[in-house]
Amino acid sequence: LLSMSLQQADTETKIVEYLKANVQPGKAVVVSELYNNVFKSPEERKVLDRLFNTFFKIPMTIVQYNTASKKIPTLQELSEQLQFPVPGEMDVMLRIMDSDPRVPKFLTRDAKTGEILALANLPTYNPNNLNAGSGPTRNRAVTDVFEPGSTMKPFVVSAALDSGLVRPTQNIDTSAGFMKIGSFTIHDAHAEPGRLSMTVSEVIAKSSNVGAARIGLMQDPKNLWGTLNKVGFGMRTNVGFPGEVGGVLRNYKNWGMVGQATVSYGYGGINLTLLQLAQSYTVFANDGELKPITLYKRNEPVMGTKVFKRETVKTMVEMMEGVIEDGTGGNAKVKGYRVAGKTGTAEKITNGKYEKNKNIGSFVGLIPATNPRIIMAIMIDEPTLGSHFGGAVAAPVFSNVMTDVMKILNIPRDDKLPNTAPQLERVEPKETI
Repeated sequence: LLSMSLQQADTETKIVEYLKANVQPGKAVVVSELYNNVFKSPEERKVLDRLFNTFFKIPMTIVQYNTASKKIPTLQELSEQLQFPVPGEMDVMLRIMDSDPRVPKFLTRDAKTGEILALANLPTYNPNNLNAGSGPTRNRAVTDVFEPGSTMKPFVVSAALDSGLVRPTQNIDTSAGFMKIGSFTIHDAHAEPGRLSMTVSEVIAKSSNVGAARIGLMQDPKNLWGTLNKVGFGMRTNVGFPGEVGGVLRNYKNWGMVGQATVSYGYGGINLTLLQLAQSYTVFANDGELKPITLYKRNEPVMGTKVFKRETVKTMVEMMEGVIEDGTGGNAKVKGYRVAGKTGTAEKITNGKYEKNKNIGSFVGLIPATNPRIIMAIMIDEPTLGSHFGGAVAAPVFSNVMTDVMKILNIPRDDKLPNTAPQLERVEPKETI
């Protein structure tokens, strides 16, 4: 989609929907029938040429193609190859949004090369009537910012691990889920009465705000700010999207104790785009190196910026696997693959105040966790049907889309599988806000 005109995008959507509804695997496809009786305009035929040449690798002089030897691509395969959103998943997200949908969006990228493989925003728009609706043509994954919430915690904890301030098994005082800094109170949505501490690994898996705040406060403010700056927060990615914004990373000199604590769990002095969030997680897929992102095809990895030690990243990826196995991200499991990731939930700000009834649910995942090939970041703005937690509304999208993507890209399954199967029923994970 990124390299096509809006008219072409609309035409390809029309063709994909027709193939989904009318082409049966195992039966012959009469190409001439499609050209002569279905898609008659020059634009449609041009797009159809490209579709068939892309998937079947045959010239259009062949009149009939028998699917007994090669099946018609599924809608998901067409969507992936054309960089379209997967319609079924976007429909699921619309249902999550209830009758007043805001903007779910996701971004999928190659974890090694930094290449953007897919980027989608919903609701979509009519390319032939760009003035309809209230700004739906903005590429919100690039132009709109949000507070990342708990997806920030892996960076704060990694910074502490990297400097030797904490160990994975070290106990952190979580004070039964409550912490006061002067008149300001930090709380955990899932606080367990009577439990006064968690290990560092559990702070990530259970997404403890109090634990993250305490780990953040152990660090020198300038050093913590430097780490967050190195992973790209507060600056544009310069990928080339029109209208891209850089978000905000407040200067550490203006944090104070409360500001340093809240930024450690993704609130207060930080906001970012989904594009920035996806790029930042490349450090966990590349031995601590932040990779530049691109819209163009890359066949080889490129040099990046070193942020964390290799050992630190290995430890954090294991912790993020714990998010999937024992924490807030159970709905992100993908059968046959190990998954690492982090859920996030944040209250939105209206007129300078947080609104408890308006939330953003997010999830960022790496797959396979043993050697990450794909990073997918999902953000859903104001989910209103059922839960609003990232583990309940965004993590299932990762699971369902990545199940198809692993097959399409032919990525081998893991030999050792902690993530052996998706949950049988969708339950509302406990997640911090």
